[in-house]
Amino acid sequence: MTRNELLLLFDEVWGVDAEWLPKPGERPNVLCVAGRELRSGRSFALWFDELGPAPPYPIGKRALLVSFVFNAEGTCHLARDWPLPAHVIDLSAEFRNITNGRLVPAGKGLLGALAYFGLDSIGAKQKDEMRNASCEVLRLRSRKSRTF
Repeated sequence: MTRNELLLLFDEVWGVDAEWLPKPGERPNVLCVAGRELRSGRSFALWFDELGPAPPYPIGKRALLVSFVFNAEGTCHLARDWPLPAHVIDLSAEFRNITNGRLVPAGKGLLGALAYFGLDSIGAKQKDEMRNASCEVLRLRSRKSRTF
């Protein structure tokens, strides 16, 4: 199925990424959720204290959620008591299916998948720097709101 054929099946196709921290024996703390609708270009990026009682994107039968390792986004849905999306494509599973039994020089993670297909990405060092900066913002927001 081509990208255009897939787009015809859904009113909205959302690329979504979520981050969370595990808590032993409890539901994880959802740190943030970001997404972009592939057709319209609408986007959002929300911290834990900006998230509402429902996902910030549609999850019904005419919507598709696309992610890389859906267990992160799925875990966030469950932790926030959000319903799971009706339709999901996990690009990690798709990439592993394509590369099963093959050498993947840059690894099987997101950066490795992008490199495999010759797509631009940030480097691992920049990704680590962004993660560290996000943790600092989270620490400051948590101290301010006392809800985390």
